[in-house]
Amino acid sequence: ASPGTLDKLQPQAKVVSPTGERALTVQKSANAYVAAGKIEGTDSIVAEDLSWPSFERKRDNKTGIYMPAARFVPDRTPRAAALTLDIVPRGGDKFQVIFKGKPLAKAKVVVVTPSGWGREEHAGADGEFEVELPWRGPYVFEVHHDDDEPGKRGGQAYDFANYVTTLTVVQPQGVEPLPAPPPAKPH
Repeated sequence: ASPGTLDKLQPQAKVVSPTGERALTVQKSANAYVAAGKIEGTDSIVAEDLSWPSFERKRDNKTGIYMPAARFVPDRTPRAAALTLDIVPRGGDKFQVIFKGKPLAKAKVVVVTPSGWGREEHAGADGEFEVELPWRGPYVFEVHHDDDEPGKRGGQAYDFANYVTTLTVVQPQGVEPLPAPPPAKPH
């Protein structure tokens, strides 16, 4: 919420399609960011924050960066990676985790629905995993990856990067979705 952690974000969003990319305008409200625009069936909306404040890890005085990103797809049509750490549909119930353009072996992926149902999947050596999506509606996949390769972002050096990416995919067919629990109240 804002004021709070939401104020640290500075997301950028775009539509990625087989024919190219186009930027979306992102607007902040009191409890969310909204990127609006029309997409076609094989398009993706991708958002990432390339300027999240860096932080220092106390145990070894190393500087790290956090790289949050997200992708939305309206179906499971195969798509190319568009983010540094990405989860892409490969068709049917197959998905793949990609890091810096290459498959990320043995990645742990958490899959959840609005009802609170969730499960953990593990990618194989080729970064691929398979998960059945029985209920109609949205599913969110989340993957984390720590990269110990130093680099620079915006002129500031860092020692490591923590990446987290989500993929939201909509399942148009299937069993009636489980009901969502009541919203949690902030403490």
